[in-house]
Amino acid sequence: RKLRSWCTYIEECCLGRKGSRSYPQIKAIRFVGLAKRKRPVGIDELNDIIHDVAMEMDLPQENRVTTGNFKVKILKERIPKSYDDLRRKIEALAAHKGRPPVIHKAAFCEHVKDIIPVPEEVQVSVNYLHSNTGVILHFNKPVLLNYYIINPQHWFDLCALVVSTENVSKLVRRGTDPSSGLLSCQKMDSEFQKKDVSPEISQLIRTFLHDFHVIHPINEEMFLVPSAMRPQPLLDLDFETGNFPRRPAPPLGGGAIANGGTLSLMNASVGG
Repeated sequence: RKLRSWCTYIEECCLGRKGSRSYPQIKAIRFVGLAKRKRPVGIDELNDIIHDVAMEMDLPQENRVTTGNFKVKILKERIPKSYDDLRRKIEALAAHKGRPPVIHKAAFCEHVKDIIPVPEEVQVSVNYLHSNTGVILHFNKPVLLNYYIINPQHWFDLCALVVSTENVSKLVRRGTDPSSGLLSCQKMDSEFQKKDVSPEISQLIRTFLHDFHVIHPINEEMFLVPSAMRPQPLLDLDFETGNFPRRPAPPLGGGAIANGGTLSLMNASVGG
């Protein structure tokens, strides 16, 4: 009974039958059994639903590079053959052993000029592949604007050298210590050197992580990792009595009152 109630609630929220509340766009909900058999119960029905939903999905308007404002089904969109040729070229470039995961725009255009000779058209095709395939990434950030990420998996593996849970625990001090959440540039460079990452690429990774608020530079030698900072202490609020704890007021006048001095309201500020 609880399972049926939960399923009904999810359907009402996510299938658009619960007002205008914003929830993930879920097309269908089906339960699959885990019976000990070659084919789990319900898996065939789930396959049919996935097929039917995929065939009826419209391409999002922001991804309609080739069709403009006309509606088109995702699986029926026609794309230029050059886009597929470009995808294969990118995969071949990324497969070269020792090649960095990023490449400068000018160098990339030189590599693919036999497929798309005009740089402006290269950018349009890259935008399409970025949005629809993920084989190449391009971020509209000042420092990364002139670079293409041709091996996204390798790129994010390098990012994980300093921000993954395992490495953050090793490189960044956690807990209540005042220095928690700090990552030294020396430790970061050491991790990159172990993977033969060039200084240029390591600088791009730092900029990328900073732009997405994963790390924040404090000075030339230290970064702040917000996810590893000590948690803010919680305050117990008593709503029945209205007794809310306040921060202690700072000392006034350096002890002038205790020594018999006078207190000027114009020059004193009381914290509360």
